[in-house]
Parts: sequence; structure tokens; C-alpha cells
Amino acid sequence: MRILFLNSVFPGRFRSLAQAFGASQNNTVLFLAETGQKLAIPGVRRLRLAPPAPYESDDPAEKEIVTRLRRGARAGNALLSLRRNGFIPDIVCAAASMGGSFYVRDIFPKAFYVADSTCKCNTLKVE
Repeated sequence: MRILFLNSVFPGRFRSLAQAFGASQNNTVLFLAETGQKLAIPGVRRLRLAPPAPYESDDPAEKEIVTRLRRGARAGNALLSLRRNGFIPDIVCAAASMGGSFYVRDIFPKAFYVADSTCKCNTLKVE
């Protein structure tokens, strides 16, 4: 089975799942992330995603939305590159709250899509 993990931090919330899938030699496991620990998970190939370019705005909501859209565009381009190189995942496990998974369903429509929509990093404060 081919499994793709997509998260802003490696391995983050997907550590246990990545370890479990990586332990089987029948699986090809890729993990696309911007930052994270420098550890290796056996059977898991880590791919680096460039973080989104900074966006300056006096409006914190605008800044947050633009950053997430940019993250989604970068991740989408990385997913297109994987597809062009022949990697079509059976399962995609993604953190949905930070924008990186915006285009997963468009690029890999037949993949089983698991989205974690929790967000522990609420940076937006509404006044």
C-alpha cells in the first residue's frame, strides 16, 4: 500500500501511524512536512516542503488566511510533482487545519483521505 502523510511538522500528530505503516515492508510511506524533528522513522521517507513566504498585513485574519493559502499552493505543487513521478497514494493522512491539504482531493481523487481537523495552534485572536 502507498501512504502519504501531510503535516506542517514532522512527525507531529501522525508519529504512531507513520511508525505503524512504516513497519510493514509492503508499504511505501512518504511524509511531506515543512519542519520537525530530525529523527528517522524506519520505513518512512521524509520529504521537505518549503514554508510559505511571509505575508505582512495589519489584519491578523488576512495574514492567517493568506499564509494558509500559500501553504496549500506549495503543498499542491509538491503533490503534483509526486503524481507526475508516479506516486499515487492509496491513503492520504493530512492535517486539514493549516492549509496544506487544500488540493489533496483534486490531485488524488481516488485516495482514501483521512483528515485531522484539530488545531492546537490558534494564532488568530478576534476582538
